[in-house]
Amino acid sequence: MDNTTKEKSNKILYADEWKFWSLLLLVFGAIYVYPYYSTEYLNYTDVPFHLNRIEGIKESLLGGEFPARVHGYQMNGYGTLDGVMYPDLLLYLPALLRILGAPLALSWNIFWIFLVFLGLLTAFLGFTIWSQNIRKGAVAALFLQGSEMGFFALGAAVGDYTAFFALPLVFGALIKILEDEKYAKYWYFLVIGFTIIFETHIVTTVILSFLIFAILILNFKALKNKIQRAAILKSAAFSALLNIWFAAPFAYFYKTVDFHINNPKLEDSLHRFSVNFETIASEQFHLGLPIFILLILFLILKRTRKNKAFIISVSAYAFVLFATHNYFPWEWIENNIPGGSFLPNFQFPLRFVPFGLVFVIYYIGSLFCDISKKKYLIGSTAFLICIVSIFVSFQDRFPVYFDENNAPIRDYKSAENLPSYTTENVRVQEDYLYADIDFYKLRNEKNEVYSSKDYKTDAKLFDIKKQGVRLEFSYLSDHDTKIQVPLFYFKGYEAKDENGNRLEVYSGENRFMEVSAPKGEHTVKIRYAGLNGFKICDVVSFVTLIIFCVILIGRLPISIFRYKNIAK
Repeated sequence: MDNTTKEKSNKILYADEWKFWSLLLLVFGAIYVYPYYSTEYLNYTDVPFHLNRIEGIKESLLGGEFPARVHGYQMNGYGTLDGVMYPDLLLYLPALLRILGAPLALSWNIFWIFLVFLGLLTAFLGFTIWSQNIRKGAVAALFLQGSEMGFFALGAAVGDYTAFFALPLVFGALIKILEDEKYAKYWYFLVIGFTIIFETHIVTTVILSFLIFAILILNFKALKNKIQRAAILKSAAFSALLNIWFAAPFAYFYKTVDFHINNPKLEDSLHRFSVNFETIASEQFHLGLPIFILLILFLILKRTRKNKAFIISVSAYAFVLFATHNYFPWEWIENNIPGGSFLPNFQFPLRFVPFGLVFVIYYIGSLFCDISKKKYLIGSTAFLICIVSIFVSFQDRFPVYFDENNAPIRDYKSAENLPSYTTENVRVQEDYLYADIDFYKLRNEKNEVYSSKDYKTDAKLFDIKKQGVRLEFSYLSDHDTKIQVPLFYFKGYEAKDENGNRLEVYSGENRFMEVSAPKGEHTVKIRYAGLNGFKICDVVSFVTLIIFCVILIGRLPISIFRYKNIAK
């Protein structure tokens, strides 16, 4: 066979593999998102919080605020800094659907269908780069999607879920870059994966950053190679500049404002959220029962047991599982190890489990593919294993999907029924509200919870308009006065009169915004403009995005791996 014929044959194999495994993943994803084919969904854990974020972005966008740093729906429209303190880039999709008129529940369901397929794509690409084999990449992505950990976050933990499935892309690209200079071309996949995680979940980003640093130290010899070193430096530079638009405001407000989320009184130790062995077992060790059985099988078989990398990964995973157990000495570590006092900021030990799980599933998927060379046998078996896994998870976690009488459903199909603050009967996380404020307990002069119509002043107000966190009103006063408006005050707000003159805004009673109003008849316009430093960061990230896209377009024709590694 001459070289031309061989190259043509490899291209056919390449295309055939992509078609088969892509179709398999699409079919599995279509089955996986079954619950979201309805406009009904289960309300549990963080769902009301995320729906508030969607409505908050929608209200702010309608008010002309972009990016939507202060969400204009929460707390009866008084606004919170959710857009600064919690990455919400992907939530702009359901927010835009809401603006286009889609019902709240439908927007939520479409968003989760998008997240599931995004997760499959990023995991598939990541594992494929990691293994340099389409088949192994697809099977590992199937197993990751079918894991109990993925299902645990499904439908509720928007940030955790998306970040979890982007981890293979980061680890796969990073490991290959450090392995050989010929893989330095994957630096842009590392940037994409890291940016997805950064723009969806801060806690995962912090843990990942520590792990990346540790991996670089362990592979410091690779950094002596100028090509590999350049790839890592490019990844770091583009990742930093692409995300500085979010990182700078986050760092500023996290440092200067005491929120509920970073109030040290709320979290004293990770030990508070540890569990017993029975609970870990009932969670199917976060792998899913069929995948866990595969793990045990590979540990028993002599041939697979000799794989040192597999054994190291299993050991690391066993350690992070143990870290969730009651016997793990979190309190001692927090009190005696340098930097231990920072650990409670991670909220609960379960945060560490995905980092061990990704490596274990990578090796389970790879070893599973080595059993046979027949892709149809491997594909159908892996597909069946994952179907069984998610069926077990469905039955265990969400009986409401099978019998609506087994679990309560709250009707949040429309925003009119969606609470925007915590009451005695409903909990909506107020994480990014001032730590000394409990909105429900605040009362106006009528002893009612403050509404978006509550202004406090001795001036006469008229022509009042409010959209999100943007206010416009006119007033008449025969003396200099002040006006309390229905917004919480945060640095970055600005107020101007009809002539464009700036008016002083500041924090008043209950952290509500107050505006200095000179005597006479004037029109006041209030909006969240952000600090000047934030605007500079926005421009830097936007310019970096354009440059990165130009580079990416030029790099896309590069194959993920050579034809000869496609099917073995």
